[in-house]
Amino acid sequence: MGEQVWLEQAAKVAVEMKAHPELGEHLLDENRVVFALTECTIAAYNNHGRLTWEMTHQPQYLEAFVFAWRVVQLAQAASRLTNKRYSIFIKRVREALRAPQMIKAMQMEATVATHFVAAGRRVLFPEIGAGSETFDLLVEDLGPKGLEIECKVVTANKGRKIHVAESRELLTLLVAQPCVQLAAARGVGGLAIRVTVPKRLPDRGQWDELCRGVAKVVLCGRSSRLPDGTLVSLFDFDPMVLGKLKTPPSPLMRKSIEEITGAENRHCIFFRPRENAGGIVALVLDSEQPDSMLHELFQTFEDSEIESFSETNGAGGWAEGFGDFIDTSMCQGVNAFDRR
Repeated sequence: MGEQVWLEQAAKVAVEMKAHPELGEHLLDENRVVFALTECTIAAYNNHGRLTWEMTHQPQYLEAFVFAWRVVQLAQAASRLTNKRYSIFIKRVREALRAPQMIKAMQMEATVATHFVAAGRRVLFPEIGAGSETFDLLVEDLGPKGLEIECKVVTANKGRKIHVAESRELLTLLVAQPCVQLAAARGVGGLAIRVTVPKRLPDRGQWDELCRGVAKVVLCGRSSRLPDGTLVSLFDFDPMVLGKLKTPPSPLMRKSIEEITGAENRHCIFFRPRENAGGIVALVLDSEQPDSMLHELFQTFEDSEIESFSETNGAGGWAEGFGDFIDTSMCQGVNAFDRR
């Protein structure tokens, strides 16, 4: 593949993390395979081209090891067919290393393939097929002519009015407002600030104006609607209901703030100036428009039916969710849709 691909991506993400510290946790999680490969490269460089035995036992590297093993196996299989198939596959892997979403897709295909192989089935990857396949996997011996599988990764942003990265950026700006800092420093209880935009977040160029509007509402101490339609609601609460403050927020903290504010999207950030001292401010960001994750998911599968499946084999879709926004209620929604 060329180690420079993941080394450059890791360096690029590191620069972005330095420029936007509030996105550090999110970017690390999104690029964890790239960073694990980078650490392995550095460790091998310092150990005569080999990983130390201790690293092979550390769980944080297991995901990268599995990804690398699968890539090598498929690359070898593709190279035995034609140089063109090998080059196409290598290009796909390099592109994936620059895009976390594509890495998740490749990992998911491997998971699905493992499911069928463990059941004693023969699985064909497009990389080692005839070169004209549009599906992600083919279970060759399932059904009269095989079963084509289309894999779709469902992230926390699927069908969301507010995406994770931009919500963290804006919440960080809001919590840095002097009035919010003062409310936490001088308070003894909890203050929840729910910011509900009419539909989606405004352009970044309007964020400063939005922050000033929220600050004015906090200073007045009374819930009100801003000129752009954003509703800012204030709630007093007992900090004890949150339990021990954790970063990222624990399930108890999320559930409690949801009950306090009525916001279900759960884009939130908690601030306390000193540990076990002063007040707690919880900032919650949501939209008046409901999310449409299930609609977007099924629309994606409908589009795949046209674009990815042939008309000769059986076909099926397989979706895998990532992120704590994919919860039980959404799984129940999928089940209800499937029964119609």
